[in-house]
Amino acid sequence: MVLKWNYIIYACSVFYCMYAVLSSDIISFEANATFVENSSTVLLKCLSQKQALDIRFYRNGSYLGSCNIFGCQTISTDYIIIQNTSSDNYIENYLTIKRFSETMTGSYICRSSDIRHYKMINLTLAVPITYVNLNPTNDPVSVIDNTSYQFECETSICRPYATVKWYKDNRTIDDIADDIDLTHLSTSRVENEVTRSVLQVQPTKVDHGMRLFCLANNGGPDIYSSKQILDVLYEPSIPKCQFNSSIVNENIYIREGQDLSIECSADGYPPPFLIWTYPGGTFSGPTLSLRKVAKDASGNFTCSAQNTLKPTYGLEVTRATSFTFVVNVYAPIDDVFISSPKKNVVVLHDSEELIVKCECLDGIPKATFEWSLDNATNGNKTDDKLVANDNGVSLDHQFQNGTTVGYIAYKAKPSESGMRLYCVARTAVNELKASNSVLLAITALALVVFYMLEVILALALVVFDMLEVILALALVVFGMLEVILALALVVFGMLEVILALALVVFGMLEVILVLALVVFGMLEVILVLALVVFYMLEVILVLALVVFGMLEVILALALVVFGMLEVILVLAFVVFYMLEVI
Repeated sequence: MVLKWNYIIYACSVFYCMYAVLSSDIISFEANATFVENSSTVLLKCLSQKQALDIRFYRNGSYLGSCNIFGCQTISTDYIIIQNTSSDNYIENYLTIKRFSETMTGSYICRSSDIRHYKMINLTLAVPITYVNLNPTNDPVSVIDNTSYQFECETSICRPYATVKWYKDNRTIDDIADDIDLTHLSTSRVENEVTRSVLQVQPTKVDHGMRLFCLANNGGPDIYSSKQILDVLYEPSIPKCQFNSSIVNENIYIREGQDLSIECSADGYPPPFLIWTYPGGTFSGPTLSLRKVAKDASGNFTCSAQNTLKPTYGLEVTRATSFTFVVNVYAPIDDVFISSPKKNVVVLHDSEELIVKCECLDGIPKATFEWSLDNATNGNKTDDKLVANDNGVSLDHQFQNGTTVGYIAYKAKPSESGMRLYCVARTAVNELKASNSVLLAITALALVVFYMLEVILALALVVFDMLEVILALALVVFGMLEVILALALVVFGMLEVILALALVVFGMLEVILVLALVVFGMLEVILVLALVVFYMLEVILVLALVVFGMLEVILALALVVFGMLEVILVLAFVVFYMLEVI
């Protein structure tokens, strides 16, 4: 009877197993870690269909244990197998590996009784990264601006293989938040469980002073390489120069005899040295100073900046840049004046041509002349009228023995009467207005004739005035003679008194004195007669003065008549001009 039941149980088991084989399947097989640290615990989970009756675990083809309707068992205490059947659809089968070691690495399989249904996981003993080496090892490492360089990071032997990232620390060693990621410029390969990453980078001068480094990670903490300072060498910039605190662009103008000082600078690393070349010499240094420059100092001045770039690896190179500008030594124009005509006022009739000459002492560069009419508003240049070729004039200028001369052939226009013609000498560095000008008096020909008559009459009046002065002077002379005669009479009166006293004193000489008195009396008569003559001459002179006064009145009346005729002619000119306009 017992044997019979054993056969029934066996038959059922076979039937159940056949059913399970036909319908069972392994859904998934996973581990909490595929790279496992030494002596750590690993949990593997195999998920199977509910009807699966026999789940088995293998490592590298060797049986480790299983779970079936009779329970779970293992071949070693290093493994634990349990089963969770709480789900209505699946069975969870767990394999726990205690104290994982190198001997436990390999391929783990979970399968059902049907060998066709299985899942596999590879477990590897994890080896942490112990170091990362950065090559080249120089610190700092010197590189040339805009030149491609290779840096390599090599890890220790590790499992799993490491992932390597590259960074620039942006000059903040302790702050990784602003580090610049360069990983996209790198390539990595794994050989014999060693990861080698090569960074291809082209540093620029903005990278100078930054620290370059890499970090590696294979699941544990980040392992950093050394942080090397980038010593970026770059060629000099084009020198920038200053003259009198202003940036030099192309040309410098300096007066002959002045001191010239130009300072230049250029950026570069290592710092460049500066070399000057200029007409007549060379100089080394940032500041070129020349004392009392002469005319022959004009020309091209070149400031060259040069440095030598010595990278850690590779050949050293010498780089240079330069800046050239022109120095113009000038002598300012001086002493501008109109030398012809000599008169300050020039009377012209309509359309008459006047040649005007303007001169100035030569400057460097040579001067040219500009002619203008001041529009009768002396001191106000805003309404001055520029004289140009389309104004009916011709212009010219010449250079004569250290003097620049300008000519203008001016053609008179009545509308420009009363204006002053002046010249301005101009160079690229300064300009100077002439110290004198020509006042233009422009009129019609008939008016010129009357002006000339008026001038003649005025001259006649001047002559008569001069004659009047002469007569007045003659009267003064005669008055002086009269005074002299009166003084003589006084003297003679005094002598008469003396003689009378002498007569009293010297009675004996009375007769003689009487005779002398008679003689003196006769002399007195003669003097009286002379005085009478002088009075008559004075009367004659007064009459002559009266006559000249009358002549002056007559001339003044004639001048008035001519003035009235001039007014009549001007009115006639205006009438004819209006008729011409009409």
